[in-house]
Amino acid sequence: GSLHRFRTTDDKGGREAGAYVLHTDNIPSGYVQDWRKQIKATWSMKVENDKRKFNVKAFNKEAQKRQQQREKELQDKYNKAAELARIHFEALPDSSIHSHDKNFHPYVKAKNIYPWNARLNNDTNALTIPLRDIDGNIKSLQWISADGQKRFYPGATTKGAFCNIYDSGIYEDSVILIGEGFATMSKVYELTHLPCIAAMSAGNLQPVAEAFRKKYPNNKIFITADNDIATEKKAGYNPGLDAANELVDLKLADAVIAPELLKDIDDDCSDWNDYASKYGDDKARARLDHFIQWWSLSQDERNEIETELASKKVL
Repeated sequence: GSLHRFRTTDDKGGREAGAYVLHTDNIPSGYVQDWRKQIKATWSMKVENDKRKFNVKAFNKEAQKRQQQREKELQDKYNKAAELARIHFEALPDSSIHSHDKNFHPYVKAKNIYPWNARLNNDTNALTIPLRDIDGNIKSLQWISADGQKRFYPGATTKGAFCNIYDSGIYEDSVILIGEGFATMSKVYELTHLPCIAAMSAGNLQPVAEAFRKKYPNNKIFITADNDIATEKKAGYNPGLDAANELVDLKLADAVIAPELLKDIDDDCSDWNDYASKYGDDKARARLDHFIQWWSLSQDERNEIETELASKKVL
C-alpha cells in the first residue's frame, strides 16, 4: 500500500522516475508509473462477486481505513522532513548579497544565471535552493553540486513545491511564468522581470499550476516549457511540451511558450537557458517578449490581428 520509487532505464544520477504501489491483501492490485514518460498502468486480480465468499462492503471499509492511515503516516513523514529542510536552509549564510554575482557558484557560472534566492552550503559547496508551497512554507530543498549533479532533500515531497525566482512576490495583475528547472527560470526572470516559478520537473508542473490558478484565478499563466527534441526523436514523445500542453487543456495555464528550435541541429538545446546560451540574451528576450505580448491579448484581439495580416498576405 505504500508508494515506492525506483530507477528506470533512462534515469541518470540519483533520479528515480519510476513508482509503484502494490496491495497484497484480499484483492491483489496495484499500479506502476514512469513519471518522465507519463506512462501509468493499473492491475487488479479479478474476484467473483459472491457475497458468501467475499464481503465487498467490509473490504472497502477496511481498505479506506488503511489508506487513511497510510496517508497520515506519509504526511507526518513529509512534515518532519520539511521542518528539517527549513532548519537546514535557514542555518546557511544568507547569500542575497551575491544575487547579482554570476561567479557565485560553478553551476550558475556555467549556466550564466544569477543565484536568485539560493544559498551556498560552504561545507559541500552545493547550491541550495528552497522549494516552497503556495503559502511560502519550505517543503524541500534542491542541492546542485559544482558539476551540476542535482539531489532533493531526503524524505521530503516536492509535489506542488517550487522555487519562486521573483523576489518581490506575486502581483495580482501580473503575468506568471512557470517552467521546469532553476537555471531555465532564472534566465527567464533575468530576461523578462516577471514572476518566474521553477517547478523543478515536468511531472510537477501540474500541481504547481493548480496552486497558482487557485490563488490567482484572474492572472495570465504561461508555461515556459522545455522543448525536449532529443527525447522526441529517440522515443517519439516530448515530455516537456506534452506536460505543458496538458495544462492548457485543463485550463490551468493560458498558453505554452517554448523555444523554437531547429530539430536537425538543436538536440542539445531544449530550454530557454539553452536558447539564450546559443543565440544570445537579446534574441531570447525578443522571442519571449513577443510570445508574452501575443498571448496576453484577448482571443478577439488575436483574431483581428491575424485577419488583418492575412489580408495583407503577411501570414
